[in-house]
Amino acid sequence: MSGRKSSRKSSLGGGSPFARVGFACVTYQLGLSTNRTFRLRNLSPERMAQTTGQNLDDLEAILQWMAPRGLRLFRIGSSLVPFASHEQVTWDWTECCAERLAAIGRKYAPLGFRFSLHPGQYTLLGSPDAGVAERSLAEFRYACRVLDLMGLDAEHKVVLHAGGVYGDRAASVARLVAAIERLPAQERARLVLENDEGQYHLGDIVAICETTGASAVFDLHHHQLHPVENVKRWLSRAAATWTSRPKVHLSSQMSCSRVGTHDVFIRREDFDTLAALLPFEADLMLEAKGKEQAALEVLTWINEAPTSRP
Repeated sequence: MSGRKSSRKSSLGGGSPFARVGFACVTYQLGLSTNRTFRLRNLSPERMAQTTGQNLDDLEAILQWMAPRGLRLFRIGSSLVPFASHEQVTWDWTECCAERLAAIGRKYAPLGFRFSLHPGQYTLLGSPDAGVAERSLAEFRYACRVLDLMGLDAEHKVVLHAGGVYGDRAASVARLVAAIERLPAQERARLVLENDEGQYHLGDIVAICETTGASAVFDLHHHQLHPVENVKRWLSRAAATWTSRPKVHLSSQMSCSRVGTHDVFIRREDFDTLAALLPFEADLMLEAKGKEQAALEVLTWINEAPTSRP
């Protein structure tokens, strides 16, 4: 795995801090999804293989659509192989997907694509519940395995939240740090922690990452809801936790909806705010509900940026 920090300049707008742009899991208008699943009671090797095959078909279709449009960042759905990490899966789940994943990696990594997975909110490595922590570790390792099967190096990541504080922040951080430090080096190199909207702001996440060797991703929307002072200083420290180009997340608050709900598209003022904050070049993951359509609009803004930055 590469340990060298990328020095490549953005292939997009010369005045933009963003190098690659992309979206997560499914499309908005194309009817494609890498996240199909089914009920646990229907779990079988045959049902898993069938649904995984459909997810892989759509993954290839999404990447084929992205390639000529200049979009190079994609988050694969965590249900790409449904229930792969579940204790009821007693067979080798990789048999239904290993060859196709390897072929996808061979085709799209050389084109500059960068991939990630983001297991759900219940993937909590630092949970005080031993069962939850064990299941979370299994899910994280499944996500790492998907990227391994694609033949991808540590530039391609698995994103998690730090989780709750469970009434004792210091003890919760200590459990999380211990769990990360027990990971093999190859898995730890893939781990990214993200600031959230209520428990762990960017400063908290950076401190954990500096201790453990994980990478810190900055989510602007979460920062707007749970800010940290001197954010540019923390952003510089966040960038130093990466051995490849840092990633950042961008979404906008949906009007008249629950706080934290992502809007369909990105508001231009949020894009401009993030661009102005960043003291480094980053890959930009959009978490708008408009998926590929939101990404195309943001790509237009980037390509229209002035050719130099102050």
